[in-house]
Amino acid sequence: MTDNVEIAKLRMFKAEQLATDLNNWMDADYHRAKEMTDLMRNVCIDSQVASEWRFVLTNIARYGFDEFLRRYPAQARQAGFDESILEYVDSDSMMEPWLIEPLRNEFESMVEQQYIKRFGSLDDLTVLASTVIVDKGKYDNRWARYSADQWIDWSRTKGNNCTIKGPVKTGKTDISLSLGQLGQADGADIKTNIYLPSPLPCWAYTAKLSTLIKSICESKLRKKRVLFLLDEAGLFWARIDTIQSVPKDLSKVVLCLGKLECNLGFISHFEELIPTIIRRTSVASFEKRSLTSAFVEIRAGDFKMEPQLVTHIPRTTIPFDQDQLAFFNRDMFVADLLEFVSNIEQGESQWEAVIGYVNKHAGESDEIADISPKQVAQWIHHKKNSGGRSRMSIRQIAEIVEIPKSTVANWIGEVKKELDSFGSKPDTAVPLSS
Repeated sequence: MTDNVEIAKLRMFKAEQLATDLNNWMDADYHRAKEMTDLMRNVCIDSQVASEWRFVLTNIARYGFDEFLRRYPAQARQAGFDESILEYVDSDSMMEPWLIEPLRNEFESMVEQQYIKRFGSLDDLTVLASTVIVDKGKYDNRWARYSADQWIDWSRTKGNNCTIKGPVKTGKTDISLSLGQLGQADGADIKTNIYLPSPLPCWAYTAKLSTLIKSICESKLRKKRVLFLLDEAGLFWARIDTIQSVPKDLSKVVLCLGKLECNLGFISHFEELIPTIIRRTSVASFEKRSLTSAFVEIRAGDFKMEPQLVTHIPRTTIPFDQDQLAFFNRDMFVADLLEFVSNIEQGESQWEAVIGYVNKHAGESDEIADISPKQVAQWIHHKKNSGGRSRMSIRQIAEIVEIPKSTVANWIGEVKKELDSFGSKPDTAVPLSS
């Protein structure tokens, strides 16, 4: 702390004034791109950050967001933006960065970080005064405002489930890994079918049902709580041949996990891909709206939260391949496994008994677990047609399976021809949307 108290008080007063001014600026309904760059120039302490954002804002205002992505894909990716944001952009806001919600959220987060960093090197009173910005108004719902207990307390009760959902490239896997880190720090073992290139203590890669069940029991023998993060869950549990939207096997697996006292984080693109048993039993929901924001509801534990938007969610520090699809192989007969787990006597020996059962029966299942992108695309298209619900566009399906739109259109066209060949009524095969 500075030796001159009067100077410290003066700096503190100045910092409070700047924080108030900045809060008022952020609360405005609209700012032009030039006003955003002017603010950034006054706040940013990192010249590289300022340069990157100036480039983004200037070119979006000049060409529009869609053309900016086409002209400068590398710079867009570096700034954390891709085509997934286009669904938040209408024709009137294409050239207005402030009106593009995910972009504005990222901009506000950057300004806040740069502001605090600028004052962080000064004396203690000035630093204290500068934090007014993160304690006022719209920043009340920042992720960092809450303790870690807020996000992980629901998993302290054995068998609780949560859902993590949202459009493509909004950071579902990212926030899932962050929840896993919080769970690990809270004393839990983490199992997941998300491949991590660098092994982590208390984490296990479980891309097979047998591996998962055995790993859960091993953790239970060590008196550990378990959280299982199941990525791409809604897609790779579909029973494609009969176009069942809620496969019975998945429901039985969920029951098995509950009986084994395992918590589940179910990660899926859309609400429609989440089985009823998960939706009805989940006690927490994290619905990603952008890379740094999510609509959160927590219905159990000591830290309940009414549905609200949480902003400035930090990225996970765990390295992972963002473009790699997660798989989960059903290499055991799920019905038989559930029957065994349901009838086993509770106690210390139950975990060893389940491990013995897995060792004996792993690899016996004749289920086809790893389905092709073509099957996934056709299944999603068919499912969204059923019950009169709104359809998913070919572009959206192409993003999910990471295949060109023209290829997806051809796959879906094959389904229409098959339905026609079986004499389906015209309204059975709904016309394709583009």
